[in-house]
Amino acid sequence: MLKFLFAILALGTLLILPFLLLFLLGRFLLWVILIPFKIAGAVLGVLMATLGFVAKFLAAGLALILSFVVLVGGMLILPLLPPILVALFVWLLVRLLQPRPHARPVG
Repeated sequence: MLKFLFAILALGTLLILPFLLLFLLGRFLLWVILIPFKIAGAVLGVLMATLGFVAKFLAAGLALILSFVVLVGGMLILPLLPPILVALFVWLLVRLLQPRPHARPVG
């Protein structure tokens, strides 16, 4: 019985071993073929990460400058808001009270 099991094991090994070798050879060839694409992907990944890093600092600087402009603009515009609103009201009132010439009919 033990000899029979060893015979089956040897036969199974002889049948499976070529398929296993072909599978491993195929994986190796696929790995060799895909190496340039993996290298290109790594290079593109590093490039995109670098661009993102630079863009992050540019956006942060722009946000800092814009927040400063908004802060200074608010500090300048808020005290002047009441006189500006009064001047706007007077201008609209004067414009409303001025007579306008009627347009001639066309034709």
